[in-house]
Amino acid sequence: MRIFFTGTGGRLARVLLPRLLANPAVRSIVGIDLQRAQIEHPKLEQHRRDIRDPKLGALMEGCDSLIHAGFVVIGAHLGHQRRRRTWVHDVNVAGSQNVFRQAADSGLTRLVHLSSVAVYSGLPESDHPISEYRPLLPLTGFAYAEDKVAVEHWLDGFERDHPEVGLVRLRPHVILGLYAQPLLLQLLSQPICPRTPNGRGQIQCVAELDVARAVELAVFGAATGAFNIAAGPPLNLEQILRLRGIRPVPVPVWSIRLSHRLGWWLTTRVGDPGWARGLGKTLTVDCSKAAGELGWQPQLSVYDCVRMLPPPRRWRRGGISPTKAD
Repeated sequence: MRIFFTGTGGRLARVLLPRLLANPAVRSIVGIDLQRAQIEHPKLEQHRRDIRDPKLGALMEGCDSLIHAGFVVIGAHLGHQRRRRTWVHDVNVAGSQNVFRQAADSGLTRLVHLSSVAVYSGLPESDHPISEYRPLLPLTGFAYAEDKVAVEHWLDGFERDHPEVGLVRLRPHVILGLYAQPLLLQLLSQPICPRTPNGRGQIQCVAELDVARAVELAVFGAATGAFNIAAGPPLNLEQILRLRGIRPVPVPVWSIRLSHRLGWWLTTRVGDPGWARGLGKTLTVDCSKAAGELGWQPQLSVYDCVRMLPPPRRWRRGGISPTKAD
């Protein structure tokens, strides 16, 4: 199998690429990204290309499958350009559309899209886990979620127009591991947490290794459709911080959102303010469809995911040194 992989310079790729390259069924991988992958291998061809490039089809020649993970998530390495909402939306949505169109035109028959549970972030809170059959609704003002939903809505029509392709949409929850987003590591190292009613604000997460396994199953399997990817048990932020040896001080959610918004304008190391809008909100998903159709179940629990993280940085007078973001 020859795979076309967008986002080879991203964080998930640091876990996924070595697994794919070690698989004897993978003949070669053609990777594109504006950043170079942190791995060199005889079976890996790297190209510095924008996913909006109209000539990607030439690179797809001879490929069988697509893994589309190219997306502006937080974009700290982009500097102040990441605040240009129109530009980010164009990269994420128009770029994704371009990749899928050219993949279909090039004869690729197995297409895997890395989406996110953020597509449910605007739904009302519920005591019941969200299934893949619920409508998609992003949290208003959460740019990442809005773009993920826009791509998925477009894929609905694409799928109807291209019945010959097998399309898989993976919707992982918060991805944790050695290569977790710096923003997440910062959030899980702070001495404060949002004050929420008892038992509320619960979320799940998933280990990057388990997400990589889900991608492999999607690429080499026959299942199609959308699949939630998450581990349990659900915990709130205070419980997660305590697992990391931190005794956080609960503060009003609005104060965290305000400080995040200020950080968005004062530094390039903070994600857009929409990320903080979901703090304190319960978002849990049902992964039984992934178990039954994709053959995927998490091997690591939420407890395992948290224990795998680098130890929290020490807070000291004058603050802390910022997390390196890329």
